[in-house]
Amino acid sequence: MVALAVAGRVFLSTIFLMSAVGNKIPQFDGVSDYMAKEGVPLPRILLAFAIVFLIVGSLSLIAGYQARFGATLLLIFLVLATYYFHDF
Repeated sequence: MVALAVAGRVFLSTIFLMSAVGNKIPQFDGVSDYMAKEGVPLPRILLAFAIVFLIVGSLSLIAGYQARFGATLLLIFLVLATYYFHDF
C-alpha cells in the first residue's frame, strides 16, 4: 500500500513539475506576456513565484517531506491559475 501511495504522489507531482520545467521556464517571456494579456498583475514576478511553487510543491510531494506544505503550494497555484485563466 505504501508503494501505491508513493506512485500516486509521483504521478500527480510529475504533471506540475513538467509544467514548470518543460513549459514555464523555457518559455518564460511568452508565458509572462500571456499572463499580462489575461490581466495578471506583475506577471513576471508572479510567474517566478508560480515556478517556485510548482517545483518546490512537486518535489516535496515526490520526496514525501513536508508533503502537506507542498500540496498547499500546489493548491495555491491551482486556485490562482483557475481564477485568472478560466472564464466563468
